[in-house]
Amino acid sequence: MAPAIVTDDYYAILGVVMTADTQAIRTAYRRLARITHPDKNPSPNGKEEFQRVGTQFSSSRNIMLPIDDLQAAYETLSDATKRRAYDFTRPKPSTSYPAASPASKDTPQRESDKTAQTAAQEANRAREKALEILQAQWARRDMDLFEARRNVRKLEADITKLQEEETADAREPVKQAGWWESVTSVLFRVSPAEANASREIREEKERRRLNRRAAIRIKSMEMLHKTNKLSILEVAARGLATEIAELKQQIRAEEQRQEAERRAEAQRKMWEESMRRMREAEAQRQRQREEERERKEQERKKREQEESERKERERKERERKVRERLEREQKEREQQERELMERKQRDFPRWKEDMVRKERERVDRQRQEQQKKPAESRKRASKQQQQQQQQQQHGANGANGAPNSAKEPQGACLHAGWWSQIPGRAVCSVCSKTLVRFALECPSCQVKACVSCKRAIQGGKR
Repeated sequence: MAPAIVTDDYYAILGVVMTADTQAIRTAYRRLARITHPDKNPSPNGKEEFQRVGTQFSSSRNIMLPIDDLQAAYETLSDATKRRAYDFTRPKPSTSYPAASPASKDTPQRESDKTAQTAAQEANRAREKALEILQAQWARRDMDLFEARRNVRKLEADITKLQEEETADAREPVKQAGWWESVTSVLFRVSPAEANASREIREEKERRRLNRRAAIRIKSMEMLHKTNKLSILEVAARGLATEIAELKQQIRAEEQRQEAERRAEAQRKMWEESMRRMREAEAQRQRQREEERERKEQERKKREQEESERKERERKERERKVRERLEREQKEREQQERELMERKQRDFPRWKEDMVRKERERVDRQRQEQQKKPAESRKRASKQQQQQQQQQQHGANGANGAPNSAKEPQGACLHAGWWSQIPGRAVCSVCSKTLVRFALECPSCQVKACVSCKRAIQGGKR
């Protein structure tokens, strides 16, 4: 069977928080019962006070609590099983909060803290209201105590006075009536009137004594009743003072807790402010580092660009100079070739005569040597002579207008034209120097030479 739905906030009725233990609940119930319950409040308007207190405790819900709500709240919260069932079905606070967004993860915790803080403030206000009622009752109880003590002191004074009067009467000599009085009245001749007067005095004293004893007994009983009532009032006053002290202690503890929470909140805000400032300072430093890095990067790029532009200018300048030097060298080579061609054309007849003369002398020497050698040597010499004659014949043909033939002997080549550049290692055929990078080759006789030997050959030197 499902538990019945409860519409009353029992924690607010008793003025305790949700985490209060059984002892705190019992103390709050006794305090409220002693304050407001008609059976335990001797004042004539106890029922009205109880209803007024119930209205004060339920002011947050704007309803009028019935007298049985206090007892129901105590019976429910003091029993662990009923309290668990009540906590499951108790009404939730009517304050509505906005839904927590996924971006703010601490919103539920803050809402819970606010709810607990609101409940604590309501409980503290309830304690303050109860303290005002207790202090008003203490004022009335103090007046009752003052009146009761005054009545007891008055009764004590009356009894003391009566006892003193009785002691004084007991000290006076009492004349004994009887046969002795008759004898003395006869002996001393006392008149009957004097004897009657003396007897009336004794009777009056006895009557006063009896009246005093009756008054002492009555006043003693009344004083006992007043003393008992005073004791009851003093016990109630001490209990009321204890309740007031406990309530003040709770209020002070709650105020201290709230003050501690305020200090903690202030410290938390100061810490958050300091952390915010630290984060801002760190962000500022990070921005400065980023700006410094970007500035250095821009300066580096600018230096690299300037260096690249400078190198490009230098490269273009070197290319321009190389191009001008090559053009100048080309012009010089063309000039030298023209001069060489002109010189060779002028010196060719004389050069041809020298070559023919040298060739004849060589042939004569070979003929003389062949005559001295065996037959085989003569055959080789004859063959060599034939080859030389062929070469000579080719030389004559070159002098007649074919100097660029590939089979022209080197001695008859004018070494004119543009010498091609042969890359790689080679050996100069003139000075026998090993060339590492390149060699120059004559287009006519394919003679390989270095630059200096080429100039010497073309210039007629070396």
